[in-house]
Amino acid sequence: MNLPMVRTLVIKDLRIHRWALLGLAVGLPAIGLIMALSNSGWQRLGMILMFNSMIYMQIFLPIGTILGEKKPFIMSLPVSPSDYVASKIAGGLLAFLPTWIVFAAVLPIVVERDFAMAAGALPLAAIVLAACLLSYVATSGIALIFESTLATVLVGLLLVIAVFAVMPLLGRLPDRLLQNWAGEVAIWDPEVLATLGAMGLLAAATIVATFVLVRRRVSFI
Repeated sequence: MNLPMVRTLVIKDLRIHRWALLGLAVGLPAIGLIMALSNSGWQRLGMILMFNSMIYMQIFLPIGTILGEKKPFIMSLPVSPSDYVASKIAGGLLAFLPTWIVFAAVLPIVVERDFAMAAGALPLAAIVLAACLLSYVATSGIALIFESTLATVLVGLLLVIAVFAVMPLLGRLPDRLLQNWAGEVAIWDPEVLATLGAMGLLAAATIVATFVLVRRRVSFI
């Protein structure tokens, strides 16, 4: 793998989407500050904007960087399939992670202040954050493997909906977990750690599977 070429392709993708990324880099911390210092009404509005930003990054970022690129021109350069796939995976993560990190910093504040939940709910917030990251990795993998805008949008939307659809089912979890999440101290139960570990392994496996499947493609044109 040609690492300098991968780095060049990543920088190219980031520069193409620099204005959208810059807007998110400036806007999201500002939204987070407002949510941290304001009342519950502004916090709810900020959370809506945060979720919309996550949805934008999860669905439209892969469409712009993967499906919207002119592959015949890119592959006419001295770029191997491995270089191309690695640059798309690395560039996408570098673009998505800043938004995800801001969201991770703000979510505990909203959980505690807006929803009147104690620090015991932080493990639940961590699971939601892990689900968002896993959802992005899966959506990017679909975009790279199938090269279909329709499939990318459908899978992205279904995964976003799935994250919210699972929330009402939390009431069916064991009483011990629900009591811990309502407590004043965050308790990282074995079930929570196992869930986070499984989601991390699944995200890593998705990245590896995407890399292997796409780099074996006969033609990228």
